[in-house]
Amino acid sequence: MKTTLLVILTIMTTNLFAGVIESTTSGRIGRRSQNCLKFGLCLSKSKSSEDIQIRFLHNTENQTLEIRISVKELTEKQYAALIYFESKIQVQFDESISLPEQITTQLNIQKQTIPAGTYALYQRRLFLHYHPD
Repeated sequence: MKTTLLVILTIMTTNLFAGVIESTTSGRIGRRSQNCLKFGLCLSKSKSSEDIQIRFLHNTENQTLEIRISVKELTEKQYAALIYFESKIQVQFDESISLPEQITTQLNIQKQTIPAGTYALYQRRLFLHYHPD
């Protein structure tokens, strides 16, 4: 009885709060000698002074995942990456990105790996936005 009630409440809660769910972690863009051998997003297990904040937004209505990166932080901490993105409309990630369990739990999604590939890049004043093509 308790299990059934819990599932019903979970479904109701999920539908009640449909919209955009956000989760944040830290990491770097580019290559890193540890774990990231090719170009991509390198999510950190422990934060360093060079890391930037990476925001993941899950739109529950259309089931899309958006990645946002602060242009200000790129300017301050990873200027070369900002220059790389400056006039591009797409970005090629050479490595898949496995989202940590903490992120998938917060976003209310199944275990997620963003495959290596080409992604649309939307540049706005404050953020770089990535959407799967």
